[in-house]
Amino acid sequence: MAGLYSYQINQALRWRSNLMSYPFSSLIGIWGELGIIGTVILVLVYAVVARASYHTWRTDKSPVWRAFGGTALFTVLYLWALALFDSYMEQPSIMIPSWILFLLVFLRNHLLLSEQSN
Repeated sequence: MAGLYSYQINQALRWRSNLMSYPFSSLIGIWGELGIIGTVILVLVYAVVARASYHTWRTDKSPVWRAFGGTALFTVLYLWALALFDSYMEQPSIMIPSWILFLLVFLRNHLLLSEQSN
């Protein structure tokens, strides 16, 4: 029975793309899982986070929040650079703290913008 199962898997392999089945990079994995529209939306989300991080880093008066903003900006840029080479965006130990940092900086940036408009 085990031989038949292995034989069927080997027969199916010729119809599969190894690149899409086992992506070596997060970017290919994202494109494979979300498609082109989902990839564009995710890139836009990261662009908004990067913009909010940059704004917090450059305009906040608190040195702690400026450090958070700079760290979040560096993290966004570094994650996308690493995404070319390996599947870092699929690792919860990296992404959960990153998204918590992104959320904090995004909310702080929103607070800064609302204070500036008043």
